[in-house]
Amino acid sequence: MGGGVVNRINFEAKPANWQTASFLKHEAIVRDNTIEALEYKAIEKEKYTKILLDKEDKNIREWGECFSLLISKLSNNHGQSWIKGVIFVLISWFIFFVPFYELIMFSDIIFKQSNFLSMETFLSSISVYYNPTNYGILIKYLETNYNSPWSIILKIPAILIYTLGKISIGYGIVEIVQAFRKFNTKGN
Repeated sequence: MGGGVVNRINFEAKPANWQTASFLKHEAIVRDNTIEALEYKAIEKEKYTKILLDKEDKNIREWGECFSLLISKLSNNHGQSWIKGVIFVLISWFIFFVPFYELIMFSDIIFKQSNFLSMETFLSSISVYYNPTNYGILIKYLETNYNSPWSIILKIPAILIYTLGKISIGYGIVEIVQAFRKFNTKGN
């Protein structure tokens, strides 16, 4: 198990394992080379993720680390890309808000109500949904009284979908900010 390859012309090092990447990251931090430190940090996380994925019998902590590292790679490339963060937030909105709104429309059609069906309501709801702390749409939906025991069955998945979407969007916003701050003095 080697440490990696060093290109003496461009002074680049390509670490072969996560420990070497970690060492090079710390050396770059000591030299105040934030950009290089960030690159080695991303390499360190990718190599460690590969080790975790290849491991046969993982414990709960390792599954959690694996999930966390994979989401970090997906959401902002381990702090390297704010554009990936924006895309993550947009995809989160599509994955969660659209089904939530479809569930509302389904409820309105089944129970012959029209509380949420207008396009104006849909468009105004989009901007509200991007605020992770605003639960106004869900509260308004839960306050609707469809006078049917079946309405409770539809409200439970609505709560779950809406809340998971808010968590995902909140996480994506934090990842965008983290990627924007990637050139801070510590490099982390």
